[in-house]
Amino acid sequence: MAAVVLLQTGPSLCAGVLVDDQGTVATAYHCVASGRRPLVTTHDGVEGVGRMVASQPADDLALVQVPELAGRPWLPLRSASVSPGEEVWALGHPFGSQAESGRAMEGMLRWSVSRGIVSAVGPALIQVDAALNPGNSGGPVVDAEGQVVGIASRKLRADNIGFIVPA
Repeated sequence: MAAVVLLQTGPSLCAGVLVDDQGTVATAYHCVASGRRPLVTTHDGVEGVGRMVASQPADDLALVQVPELAGRPWLPLRSASVSPGEEVWALGHPFGSQAESGRAMEGMLRWSVSRGIVSAVGPALIQVDAALNPGNSGGPVVDAEGQVVGIASRKLRADNIGFIVPA
């Protein structure tokens, strides 16, 4: 979780993941598509303002540079393909904008983990059944070794059917 970040662009809240020691954050393009510079916060409260340095809108991927996060823990990208049935974990902030909505949810919804499996592998996306909700967008889905398998991107209006862009 130390490599997972919270991105806030106006009222929008997404997740991201540090992918190198230079402060580079991988996230979903739709999380930063407004062009506004996101406020990026780590689990232990370190903040910085990000600047998008690369994007692939068609694949819903973006890289955001946050110099203040250089030298922080990061997660490697998985180079090997995944197979249906493989366990994965989605890291992020499901419904994180509601995290401050009362004492009952204090300490929850942000920096949260859900577990699932790879359900199917397509040419452009990987289907997973780990819970992906608003706030998980842009967050990493990792394998048992903590390698980033993909970035949370899309969800159908159904339970436990989400899609990630391959790492």
